[in-house]
Amino acid sequence: MRKLAAILLTLAAMPLAAEQRMNRGDGFERLVVIVPLVGRGTYEDPVRPLYVPARQQAAPDGVISFNYQLTDDGKRAVVELVALNRRAFAQILAERRPDVKVFEPGKVTKAFAEAEIRKEKRDFSSDRLSGRAR
Repeated sequence: MRKLAAILLTLAAMPLAAEQRMNRGDGFERLVVIVPLVGRGTYEDPVRPLYVPARQQAAPDGVISFNYQLTDDGKRAVVELVALNRRAFAQILAERRPDVKVFEPGKVTKAFAEAEIRKEKRDFSSDRLSGRAR
């Protein structure tokens, strides 16, 4: 229980930012999606990808980290979401909107996901999305 508390405390102290990096294979749940941008562009409601929290949140059942790239038209984003558990993605996985595309690691191949994403972002690389290549 102490280890869990220490992990949660550490995660609560980490800033949520698009540039934050997390290594693959670290035990976190991940999901890659293509979503529209939302928000009015104000301090209270910044423009951001759908499902990306507007404010820093570090809840065990929520998204703890994200990274995104805008699509070529600038109206949508390719987003990698990271959470401590799969429950954080329940709403996204239940989504049936035609403007939301979900790529679940382990359910689709990396090659398939990259090919589909490149239809909207020509120079897409999953390594850049996850922060591994600079």
